[in-house]
Amino acid sequence: MDLPGYGYARGGEEAAREFEALARQYFDIAPVSRRQIAGALHLVDSRHPELPQDADAHAWLLKMGPPVAIVATKIDKLTRAERTQNLKLLEDGYDTVVVPESALQPAGLDAIWQLLREWLEPHEQNRR
Repeated sequence: MDLPGYGYARGGEEAAREFEALARQYFDIAPVSRRQIAGALHLVDSRHPELPQDADAHAWLLKMGPPVAIVATKIDKLTRAERTQNLKLLEDGYDTVVVPESALQPAGLDAIWQLLREWLEPHEQNRR
């Protein structure tokens, strides 16, 4: 599920409540549902590693139950010093895996695929 711009959505508290209800339904993995969420990739703009809405979203994802990893996007837009500093902020701010990623360079894709395979492995074993 892609939630682009969730932190910038405008619509007030009512829209936020409706959005949360919709997202909760998606993550609902009650026994009635066949869907199982193996994990969640939380995309965070690496240029802005300390946004409160990202921290709120991360806390919410953790409450939903699946493993969560941070994908630090747009890493190519930072200098080497900014990359080091901002990745450290993300690693210190979130107790989870942080994977730097760039759409322009192949940075991070192998690590993301490996993480997804690790998350899916127990689900595949349960199907056997």
